[in-house]
Amino acid sequence: LNPPVIHRDLKPSNILLKDRSGHSIGNVYLIDFGSVQTVAQQEQATLTIVGTYGYMPPEQFGGRTVAASDLYSLGATLIYLATGIHPADLPQKDGKIQLNNLANLSPAFVHWLGQLIEPSLDKRFVSAQAANQALNTLHEMQLTASNLEKPAGSRVQLQKSEEKIKISLPPEGFTPKLIFLGAFAIAWNAFLLVWTGGAVSTLWMSWFFLLFSLPFWFVGLGMLYQIIYCLKGEEIITIDSQEIVAIQRIWGLTLSGKKKMAREHINKLVIADSYHTKDSDGDRVYVPMALTIWAGTKEYTISSKTKEYLSNPEIEWLAAELSQWLGIPITNK
Repeated sequence: LNPPVIHRDLKPSNILLKDRSGHSIGNVYLIDFGSVQTVAQQEQATLTIVGTYGYMPPEQFGGRTVAASDLYSLGATLIYLATGIHPADLPQKDGKIQLNNLANLSPAFVHWLGQLIEPSLDKRFVSAQAANQALNTLHEMQLTASNLEKPAGSRVQLQKSEEKIKISLPPEGFTPKLIFLGAFAIAWNAFLLVWTGGAVSTLWMSWFFLLFSLPFWFVGLGMLYQIIYCLKGEEIITIDSQEIVAIQRIWGLTLSGKKKMAREHINKLVIADSYHTKDSDGDRVYVPMALTIWAGTKEYTISSKTKEYLSNPEIEWLAAELSQWLGIPITNK
């Protein structure tokens, strides 16, 4: 309609179902148009607050309504239908209704529903068409992900429920590169041990040589750490209702450098195909396929640089699983 018509009091009691049967929900009717306002009328109207508490978006309390205002009311109505609880009685955080663990809904649908009830207009769907398109895309993503099976022989472990999804990347184990690195690390550290021992025996030069050798010891210890991590280190990515957390563990001990990002900020899943480029010396360099999870300006990337054994089919499978669970489409780069 032009100008757009805003109902301003969309709620369960203003929705009627008629001609229902066992095989059909029947026809859906929206009633009570006493509060209807067009955008053109709003520009000339005096401040009048209408609506029902719990179903009204924040901007409506200030007498302002836009096309997206009815979407908030629709979301609140769907929440009541799913939970049987009045939206005003549900827990809130920063003015937003918390949907987690309240109904047996798919995480992807909960994510879509959450965008309907965003308190900020900047984060809410701008129109019914946009919300409907996202819902249809959500359905397509669920079909795609449900048909994509875990690649045969994959060592990646994935656990998911309605509350969280957990990806475990096990240790790499023995590889030809690790054997070479191990031999080099033994030779490097053995030489440093002999050299430092000889320097310490010369007392008048010991402090100078000890300080001089420190950078080389850091390199040697770094190689030993890399060997241990390849053999025993695992990477774990967990996403729940609150945040995404990525940690590294060796022998069950969590290492420092844990990455944390707010779940509500996750807005993009990007797959970058593998390609070849040239480095600063002009040599041809292979860049592997990578999956990047974006949360605002923060990012977390999964690729064969994370774990060398990760293949392209595994990364595509993880992308599809995350896309389905988060309700976010995959962007190809």
